[in-house]
Amino acid sequence: DTVYMGNCKAPSLLTCWIPMMEISAQMGGIAVCRGSSSEPGFAKVRDTYGRLDLDTGDVGGTGWFSEDPEEVSRFGGHWQTAEFQVGDVVVFPMHTMHGSTVNQTDRWRISFDVRWQPEDEVLDPRWVRDANGTIPGTRSRWALHRDDRKEYPKTMEMAK
Repeated sequence: DTVYMGNCKAPSLLTCWIPMMEISAQMGGIAVCRGSSSEPGFAKVRDTYGRLDLDTGDVGGTGWFSEDPEEVSRFGGHWQTAEFQVGDVVVFPMHTMHGSTVNQTDRWRISFDVRWQPEDEVLDPRWVRDANGTIPGTRSRWALHRDDRKEYPKTMEMAK
């Protein structure tokens, strides 16, 4: 998540993923690549992709490192997921590679995520309501122009 969160100026920032309903394996919940935030094999990914800030960089698109879990697995770690119940919480640091598995049903999967950080770490003002009550990040350069090749000439594949 660091690419979306101001290049991780708050190094202790955590993501909390919370299902709002029972999520079976067929509905496809969150999957995390265990070890991706700390194992040596991921060091280059953390030092390159993990330092990318989509708003200030030149890489467009979704911001995802890959849509292929096998590509991520080549760095080490292993993917984990589960079936989830209301009340479950998955907490992980910013450099954890994660995604969701495929929803193989015709039902919506409803979950949300929130970020937590120590009070003494720098807030990214893009994600804090301003005096008008709006969240600036929702109208950021990347949010508005991520598919504009003039504004963002590189794809993630080119950046790799």
